[in-house]
Amino acid sequence: ECRARAATYAGQMRVFVTRSIAGAADGDLNRALRKMPGMVRSSVCHLRGLGPGQLVNCGEEAHEQGGYFIIGGNERLVRLLIAPRRNLILAIFRKSFAKRGPNFTGFATTIRSVAADQSSSNLALHLLSTGSARLRLTIDKNEYFIPIILLLRALRECSDAEIFERASGGDLTEDFAADRTLAALRENKRDFGERLESRDECLVFLGHRFRPVLRLPESTPDEAAGRLLIQRYIMVHLAPHEDDAKWETLMLMWQRLYS
Repeated sequence: ECRARAATYAGQMRVFVTRSIAGAADGDLNRALRKMPGMVRSSVCHLRGLGPGQLVNCGEEAHEQGGYFIIGGNERLVRLLIAPRRNLILAIFRKSFAKRGPNFTGFATTIRSVAADQSSSNLALHLLSTGSARLRLTIDKNEYFIPIILLLRALRECSDAEIFERASGGDLTEDFAADRTLAALRENKRDFGERLESRDECLVFLGHRFRPVLRLPESTPDEAAGRLLIQRYIMVHLAPHEDDAKWETLMLMWQRLYS
């Protein structure tokens, strides 16, 4: 019948609440909520426990297996997806990464950061042929790329010497990591059209450009918008105030990318 009427096979869901004050009952609450779809042949289905003959008498197929929902007249399944392990940095090589933009290579490190409320943010740090790196994040199904140095400086105050020491290990004989770290630092100095050295300058830069995406009121300062971007989308498995921990996690992603 639900298939023929393009209806949803659902049952009424109700909530029962009993309230007591100082140990004395103070009335019950019985409210009807919205209807909840029921799985065919589950414990809440009319066909539960019926044999082939009984199913035919009900107008159903004799070998109805169930295990699905009928929503809007269509059969729907609950599909289980295999997701990357949460809060774990993975190193990946995919040829398709090189199509993300100019100078992109196939190398990246990724992390599925899951917050306490089970919301997640998928981040990927892409290696560029110039030596720098870009962090990819998704907001409202749109992808954005942030230079690695810009984001590190927005997370906390840090000098060029500290960034070079941590990213390359401070070993000038290790040409691969040292050359690429220096290229990323030079990019931050010359390619953004303005001074981006202090944390506040980087937060203002990010906040100004991401304000339309975050849909903030005009009264919100650019610096606050930049902080909100980091809180909502960067390493959300860490507490909003743990910017030092976010900095360390991002640096670890960068180190593994070079490795």
